[in-house]
Amino acid sequence: MEKSEEKLVIEQPLAGIHVLVVDDEKDLREMLAEYLIAEGAEVDLAGDGLQAFELIETSKFDIILTDVRMPNCSGIDLVKMVRESTRKAPPIVMMSAFTDLSSKEIKDMGVKAFILKPTSIQRTVEILASTLNGTDMDELF
Repeated sequence: MEKSEEKLVIEQPLAGIHVLVVDDEKDLREMLAEYLIAEGAEVDLAGDGLQAFELIETSKFDIILTDVRMPNCSGIDLVKMVRESTRKAPPIVMMSAFTDLSSKEIKDMGVKAFILKPTSIQRTVEILASTLNGTDMDELF
């Protein structure tokens, strides 16, 4: 009788995905990066929209996860700069502890999903993966 080998397969929903995390809160940026890397993602970090845009101009990202309210250059300003640039824009997911933007305003900017903080890292990973898989935007707000 032959013994069959059992393999433990750990699913990494973000394997091979290059994510740009943009948030002015350093601890949150680093924590998100740590968890996203554990889910298989390659992660770059930026502290505001200007730093993020510089990275976007020189690197290719599969998805951008950005805070809304940041000093120097907000997530809203970043979205506008990315949409106006000549490069093909990756999907953008916004996150905020504030709901001062309506779903319609967010959708009209071209944002693919919105995450209300605080949220679990598992939910964040699910939303990123769903966005990359083309899930209908209404399900991600």
